[in-house]
Amino acid sequence: MTRYLLPVGLLAGLVLGAGCGDKDTDDTSGGDDTSATDDTSGDDTGTAEQCANGADDDGDGAVDCDDSDCAADPACVETDCADGNDNDNDGAVDCDDSDCESAAECQVEADCTDYVDNDGDGVTDCGDDDCAADAACSCVDDSAGNGTGTGVRTGDNSAATNEVEGECGSTGGLDNIFAWTAPADGCYSIDTFGSDHDTVLRVLDGCGGEELDCDDDADESLQSQLPTFGFGAGEPVLIVLDTYSEEDYGAYSLNIADATVAVTSDLGGATGASVASGSNASATDAIYSDCGTGAGASVLFSWTAPSTGTYTFDSYGSDYDTILGLLGQAGCGELACDDDGDNETNNESEFSADVDSGVTYYIALSGYGAATGNFILNINEAAAE
Repeated sequence: MTRYLLPVGLLAGLVLGAGCGDKDTDDTSGGDDTSATDDTSGDDTGTAEQCANGADDDGDGAVDCDDSDCAADPACVETDCADGNDNDNDGAVDCDDSDCESAAECQVEADCTDYVDNDGDGVTDCGDDDCAADAACSCVDDSAGNGTGTGVRTGDNSAATNEVEGECGSTGGLDNIFAWTAPADGCYSIDTFGSDHDTVLRVLDGCGGEELDCDDDADESLQSQLPTFGFGAGEPVLIVLDTYSEEDYGAYSLNIADATVAVTSDLGGATGASVASGSNASATDAIYSDCGTGAGASVLFSWTAPSTGTYTFDSYGSDYDTILGLLGQAGCGELACDDDGDNETNNESEFSADVDSGVTYYIALSGYGAATGNFILNINEAAAE
């Protein structure tokens, strides 16, 4: 009988090959069976690492989340860094978990006075809870976040103390100081309507800082309102909700509303008679003015000063009672205004104002009360004296 001898190396290779390598003969990717490389219906998926069963399924010595195969598995990642739960069951919750090191909600407000949202959480400086213990924020009673709406902050101020004195109201009221961050560029209305006592409202640029604006009694009420205050996105301010005196206290409501009005038309740098005309009959916005009482249906124009100097703005030729205002800060912050001008036949409006070349201003043309009709807007450079 003839015998055939196999080379020793080939025999050893066959023996070793019977016990290692890919267990699936129909696996096109080759290699060990893992959830990443099993690619046919005939694979032995039981050898893929299951990431939450406490077993070393693929026999590589690493169990569950310790196995690199499970690096992106939801069972091994803190999927929400602000929900108060240990999503990956590793004993670390939210920002204490290393998975959350780069999450926005786990960053820290590094500087509480730089007007920058350092940690990208939408609130800036003293409005951020990270700054609660910072000396620059020592006067702040609470953060008002970056929200808007009715009752952004509500409560009772009977236990408040007198910390801030300003230009409006008396000097002996009880105050609560809230840090608020503007969520976007625009105009905002801040008021205390809904409070059950005599209030005073102030806006400061920081603890012990400049008073930017204030109001005591709005619309002949005992509550307060700052109707068109301009802020940039991320701009932090302190809102002081004060009482008129120590005897005035109770339930308060701090309300903040977006008061931005859409521009009706861009006038460019146009000057002369009738740079704009039309009707305010369908206007739904009412732009607050320091002139007149109760501005009604308003139209808003953007206008870029063609040169530095004094310009006259008027509504002569309009057929209804008008209120005219010149605004800055993207349509808020009244710079000049007039109700009835020099010619009161039709109660039109006129004023003059100094402007800077290339700067965009906003012109609000409103009806007095419920007045509507056809308007004409005229803009002329004032004659040199």
